[in-house]
Amino acid sequence: AVACDGNFVPFLLESSANFRQHLLIMLQQGQILEVVPTVSSLLCDAGITDHASTKIGVPTFVPPLWHILATSHATLEWKREVVLALDVAMTEPPVQMRQSEPTNITVLSWSMVHDNDQKLALFRSLIDLIRCPDATASLSSLRVFNHLIRTIPSALESFIEDVSSAEDALNDICNRSDGENEQADLAADLLDDYFETHGNAEDDEDVDTSSFVTSNGTFAFGSVSQQALPHTSFAQPPSSMGRGRGRGRPIPSWMTQNSQ
Repeated sequence: AVACDGNFVPFLLESSANFRQHLLIMLQQGQILEVVPTVSSLLCDAGITDHASTKIGVPTFVPPLWHILATSHATLEWKREVVLALDVAMTEPPVQMRQSEPTNITVLSWSMVHDNDQKLALFRSLIDLIRCPDATASLSSLRVFNHLIRTIPSALESFIEDVSSAEDALNDICNRSDGENEQADLAADLLDDYFETHGNAEDDEDVDTSSFVTSNGTFAFGSVSQQALPHTSFAQPPSSMGRGRGRGRPIPSWMTQNSQ
């Protein structure tokens, strides 16, 4: 489906309810790992308004993908493939494929998670995967985390008790990076834009969380107002080098070496 520029995705999704049902059953059984990349290929055009990937693929397959990611007994292999699929779904479609304003799949996908315990489990799984040594799983998890925070700041309300673990994971990425790369850029920009309020990591236990609450009762984390955020989660901050690449700290040594 993907090799043919997604030309067969609408046919596969629209022509057979039995085909979709078989994929769902295999996802729920959790025995055949290859079903996840198959589902991912059917989500390749998610975001294009009125496309089958958006209308059928996302509501059919994203809820079970969230469920697998939140499940404690799911293996790293399964969670790795799941975050890859979610990253595919949440990534904005190419400009040349849009015939109208794209559907925000991040917002649509998160609206399918109704249980606060599941939301917390999802964030914890994402942080665990960001820390894992598998570079592909770590980057895809960070991208999904980035999609959620930048598009739905209120999603972090369910994650307030574990904010320090997220901050530590992002700092670890910046500290172990030996050059400019997407993962270090995403981590540093998230630290700059959303975690500055925390100050030093060792002082996190003394932070008064009431300082994160805005006038309307939502959590701000030192970020810009929700109205000022971009419509989608894919634009980088305009001045990503302006505050020292991570909570206003001096530029890391790897960036100093890279610039020399």
